[in-house]
Amino acid sequence: MSKVVAPALRIGYRASNNRSLINSTGSLRKIIDVQGDSIMEQAVLQLIKDGTVKRHIKKATNHYKLKRDVAAAILDKHLADKAIYNIPEGGLAFWVVPNKPTDWLQVSDKLQHKDIKIISPETYSFNQTVNDIRLGYGSLTGKEFEEGIIALSKLL
Repeated sequence: MSKVVAPALRIGYRASNNRSLINSTGSLRKIIDVQGDSIMEQAVLQLIKDGTVKRHIKKATNHYKLKRDVAAAILDKHLADKAIYNIPEGGLAFWVVPNKPTDWLQVSDKLQHKDIKIISPETYSFNQTVNDIRLGYGSLTGKEFEEGIIALSKLL
């Protein structure tokens, strides 16, 4: 539920016809948190029952799909001849692979001077050399994303 309702919410659920699975999951859950938060659980249950959560998921899915499509059009416009990427089916980021080997630390430094922040692959590549970069679009406006992609395209 933390991904759907609120990041700080620590409530989940499991549905199953297997009584043994439900009981063992409940036992393991009690190891982590003996009491739980019954008031919050009841509030979330009400949001589920009255359809609020379902409506929110539909609205958020449509919102982020539109943002993804805008980001894809921006990538097509500015990076199509410099990198490969696929439109993600989930998540809020594109994996971009430049056509040429790229010094991401140098690119990051140059972009930083333009107040554009990227996280270089060294941060998430576990000491392996990779040429891919993860470009998130979820928290950016289309204009912000395009400004960043234009600046990046000049360095690739």
